[in-house]
Amino acid sequence: MRLSRRLTCRTRIRGLIRVSDIFPYRGSELHAEEVPVSRIAAIVGTPFYLYSAAGFTAQYRRFAGAFADEQPLICYAVKANSNLAVLRHFAMLGAGADVVSEGELRRALAAGIPSERIIFSGVGKTFAELEAALAIRSMSNRYRSYAVSARSPAHAVGGRGSGSGSTPMSTHRPTSKSRPVERRINSA
Repeated sequence: MRLSRRLTCRTRIRGLIRVSDIFPYRGSELHAEEVPVSRIAAIVGTPFYLYSAAGFTAQYRRFAGAFADEQPLICYAVKANSNLAVLRHFAMLGAGADVVSEGELRRALAAGIPSERIIFSGVGKTFAELEAALAIRSMSNRYRSYAVSARSPAHAVGGRGSGSGSTPMSTHRPTSKSRPVERRINSA
């Protein structure tokens, strides 16, 4: 039996916050941050989306606090909710962004998330998406890595390697810069 050499974090998140802690019932009325939801509905009309900044903050701080010793980059998955107000809130808390498309990358930047705190990941990236990410990163001259799959067009922009570690990524044009790529290979 082969043991994994992968480092794992043994940190446990204690005392998770339940949804009912953020959106409690008082009597028979649902509340959000001390405000009856029926009052919000009467003002804005229905249907509507309702988020709790206090709930987002509490969950983020609890999660970040659990991993404080490791000092990780904690990224919000823009795919989960690309609402600019939500993204700005997580940016204000110090979160980065995990994006999987050029549109998500642009929304994260528009929300004020610095490019060096954005991870462009996922499979099936087009050459155009990779070029756009490189162009945005070139403007700030600060970047994180690009996670690409073994079957992505990364080779078209210079992502080559043994399948582990980082490899330089460039568009092979005179003005392009190399970028680190994390290559992920999924087993069949």
